[in-house]
Amino acid sequence: MTTEKPLEELLLEAEEANNPGGLTEGRLLHSGNDEVPMPMGVASLEFGGHVYVYHTQTGDRSRINSNMLAMQLTKTLEDGSRAFTTEKLSFEPEKGTIKCMLHADDPNRAHYDSLGFATCPKQYIPSQYQLQRHMTGRHRLENATIAEEAERAEKEEEREFQRMLLQAAANGVANPPSSEYFDCDCGAAGIKKVYKRHHDRTKKHVKWEKKNA
Repeated sequence: MTTEKPLEELLLEAEEANNPGGLTEGRLLHSGNDEVPMPMGVASLEFGGHVYVYHTQTGDRSRINSNMLAMQLTKTLEDGSRAFTTEKLSFEPEKGTIKCMLHADDPNRAHYDSLGFATCPKQYIPSQYQLQRHMTGRHRLENATIAEEAERAEKEEEREFQRMLLQAAANGVANPPSSEYFDCDCGAAGIKKVYKRHHDRTKKHVKWEKKNA
């Protein structure tokens, strides 16, 4: 963990970031059409600039408006230490293997396209917990829809499993086939294996994973 410097010193050491929008004065943004006939361009650029900050625990680098820097540097972790710094840390951010659920490579991409969800390039997420944080922070509405669908699917699978148990009991089968189902350490039982990915995103599993991380 980096040694904390005074806020004033961190403000002075902030590394400038390039204009995130890539805008330049005089750039033509819209040439005009039937709906909006008047062309539009960039007359001038007036903004506070952007700087880089680093999360003191994860090492992740973020680009923020310099006008928000002082406020960002006052944020703290649960232990009271500073959450962000302008100092480049001595360690690199941990790279995971998980991609955003809205990534172009997601197995459910075709379904998300049908719902009108935009793609997200975020990858190298280290854990399901961090994935959930990303989804709730960056894709709140899409995440809510996905969670609702997963919950409905899980409830339907539970009903199907219970029907299977009743049918097996009626037929005198003591142990019905269960190779397609599993019990999760979070306490959920009778989950169909093909829906494991959906189950891993449910509030119950994410809460359990966060507690046992």
